[in-house]
Amino acid sequence: MKNKIKELVLTFLKDHGKNVIDFVDIERMLEENDIDFKGDSAIHTRNYGPIYFWLGMSQDFADAIIELKNEGKIEFKACDIGIYLINGKILKLPLVEKKQTFKNPHWLPVRVKLK
Repeated sequence: MKNKIKELVLTFLKDHGKNVIDFVDIERMLEENDIDFKGDSAIHTRNYGPIYFWLGMSQDFADAIIELKNEGKIEFKACDIGIYLINGKILKLPLVEKKQTFKNPHWLPVRVKLK
């Protein structure tokens, strides 16, 4: 399933060109393709403490995104929370507002784009 998700995400990003794609957009696309994307996994960094990019993902979804990033096919770009508000879904965590080290979990909204 992970490889199918990778393929779908890459095609979705290519079809949208320079448009902003966020994790809500990707979830909707996966749902339209009958892919079970929900779960207990997350994509995060620990460089400045527990900073999450997205939560509530299946392990296959998380692994697919991480592999695409590690393969240099996609990248994350910090974005305004407004993009997620427009799409109707946000994480219930404090926002990362500046570069600093956090002790508690925070959310850094990102868009996903082709590299």
